Amino acid sequence: MQAVKYLKNAGYQGKEIAVNILIGLPGQDLAEIAGSVDFIRTTGCRIFLEEYSPVPGTKDYEQSGLAKDCDPLLHNNSVFPSYRPAEQERVQKIKNQVHEYNTH
Repeated sequence: MQAVKYLKNAGYQGKEIAVNILIGLPGQDLAEIAGSVDFIRTTGCRIFLEEYSPVPGTKDYEQSGLAKDCDPLLHNNSVFPSYRPAEQERVQKIKNQVHEYNTH
C-alpha cells in the first residue's frame, strides 16, 4: 500500500498503476485471492492475475502430476490448470470480476 501512496504522490493515477497477483500456487486459498482483489480495488489500481506454472525439477512440479518429460507447452494453465475442477468456476468468477473492474 505504501508503494501505491508514493506513486500517487508522484502524480500517477490509480488506473496507471498495475498490481500483479500470483494465483494458482499449491495450497493457495481462493478466499485469499478474492481478498487480495478486493483490497487492491480499494486503491484504484489495475489488477493483473498471473497464473502460476510449476517449473520442471521443483517440488511443485513433482506434485503437479505432470510427467518429467512433458512438453513445456502443456505447463500452460489453459491446458493444465492448477486448480481442482470444483474450483474452476470460482476462479473464473474472480477473473471475470477483475476484467470487469479493469475495463471500467
